[in-house]
Amino acid sequence: MLEANLEAQLYGTNDDYFGSDLKQDPLYRLQAFASYDFTPATYGALRLIHADGGELRINDRRIDDTHKRYTQVGFELGHWLDKQNQLMFGLSQNVATQNGFAGTDALLRLVHVF
Repeated sequence: MLEANLEAQLYGTNDDYFGSDLKQDPLYRLQAFASYDFTPATYGALRLIHADGGELRINDRRIDDTHKRYTQVGFELGHWLDKQNQLMFGLSQNVATQNGFAGTDALLRLVHVF
């Protein structure tokens, strides 16, 4: 199955930033997934995430080198233990980064549905 979503991370204005106004532009993120159900309870997915934006301004003056842009690739594997509990493992790597952190992320998540 192929799926994608577009999200925006919005920031408010800090009007008391050492006597100045600090503003941050939205950070837009596109996430695309290709997933496959190995069994009715187990799936795997490849993911691609690209983000752009988040530039900072103090008193409406742009701060150099604060516009973020990154691309991340990864995979995840999930398994339903029963009807209420799912265990998921994910691993991702930044493959291109401007003005952000470059690294590898590992995620282990337990989902409990009430």
